[in-house]
Amino acid sequence: MINIMKPGLESINNIIVIQARMGSSRLPGKVLMPIGNIPMLLFLIRRLENIFLKKDIIIATSIRTENDAIVDLCEKSEVQVFRGDELNVYERYSSICTKYDTDNIIRLTADNPALNPSTVKSCIESHLESHSKYTSTRKIEHHKITRYTPKGNSIDIISKEAFSLANKEDLSDYDKEHVIPVFYRIINDINYFRDNPKGENSQNMSIDTQEDYLRVSELLKNEQT
Repeated sequence: MINIMKPGLESINNIIVIQARMGSSRLPGKVLMPIGNIPMLLFLIRRLENIFLKKDIIIATSIRTENDAIVDLCEKSEVQVFRGDELNVYERYSSICTKYDTDNIIRLTADNPALNPSTVKSCIESHLESHSKYTSTRKIEHHKITRYTPKGNSIDIISKEAFSLANKEDLSDYDKEHVIPVFYRIINDINYFRDNPKGENSQNMSIDTQEDYLRVSELLKNEQT
């Protein structure tokens, strides 16, 4: 059993998987850009280590050579890495689920360095209590996203059963690249985790552009991790 939580916190067999790549179209290499004096990806990992065990955090990247820099960082930091197809990100997650024989994957992305570990913990607890096959902090319906946590605190928890229900042969290229759309179609008991008391207009802490990076990195640069 892989226990992602520190002793004393209830858990079943779960792992945290952080999606990371160097090839962002709007801000290439962003996941290794510095927050304070450490790379963004490592900043997020250290944040998560405040609650979770590093041995149960896996970085999911692709086999493209440009992502060797991510692998090098992870090896130096003693963080596990799984590499797969650049465009079929869904298959990366499905393969991780099989390889590690986990009950649930907690999916995070490396461009959300301000992610609150306590929010992740609460989302996991909500998922376990709901007995749902899929939990998310946002609802996607008719191409509209309704967020229940501020942008930058997006979390998806995908059960092994959810992966088993998805027919890989029916996945579109969009499904393969973005991972989660298929679960909104095939799961009837989606658990929506709500932790956004200020509403949808809460400050955006996700990094998609250079402007986002300058704003978020300035807010986080003095944070001790």
